[in-house]
Amino acid sequence: MLLQLVVIQIATFAALIFILRFLFYRQLNSSLGRLKSIHEENLAREEELTGELDKLKKERDAELAKTREEAERILKVAKEKSVKIEEQYLAQAKEGAAKVIEVARAESAKIKVGLESSYRQKSLDLSVEIISRIFTDKDSKALQRQLIDEMIEEIRMMPASLFTVQSKTVKARSAYPLHEKEQQELILILSDKTNIPVELVIEDSSDIIAGLVIEIGALTLDGSLKNKISKVLADIQKNS
Repeated sequence: MLLQLVVIQIATFAALIFILRFLFYRQLNSSLGRLKSIHEENLAREEELTGELDKLKKERDAELAKTREEAERILKVAKEKSVKIEEQYLAQAKEGAAKVIEVARAESAKIKVGLESSYRQKSLDLSVEIISRIFTDKDSKALQRQLIDEMIEEIRMMPASLFTVQSKTVKARSAYPLHEKEQQELILILSDKTNIPVELVIEDSSDIIAGLVIEIGALTLDGSLKNKISKVLADIQKNS
């Protein structure tokens, strides 16, 4: 009788072990299956994002090429127009050749300036569009914090003699809401520079992408990403 009980207990214990092992391996296989599925989804998403990025790059290149072609076409028309104007006035050289040539050159310079400004604006708009598509909201907010810190440091290094405008109200346009600490630092620095206590009025302005634009009367301090891109494009155009 005792032997039978022992045998039954051993059999029961073995059955429990078997059931627990079965449940454990079943759960393990299920977890591995889910991990595999998640991995495959991530790979598919990565491939999709890569495709979207390639598409955006191709669209950017196509737009840049289109802009270059348009600029070249406009420059060609402008040159042809300049030549026609010069030829027309050269025919009247006896009546004032020097003055006519000066007018023609001034017209060409004006057209060139207009074309350069148009091309730079198109390039800026395209750059802003590309960045707004590629940057996530998290990336833009991180960049916002960095640009705010840089601007605070730049204002701190400016001589107080530049802040001649006596205005208690300081307007600020920001791509994202400022942190309380950032607001307090700006108020302290600007109050110190202007030598009067200032009030900071902040407006939302998503078109500058990231950063901050401060207006103290006629004085404007532009620490926005859009302004930085514009300066880079101007330098590229100047050195090209």
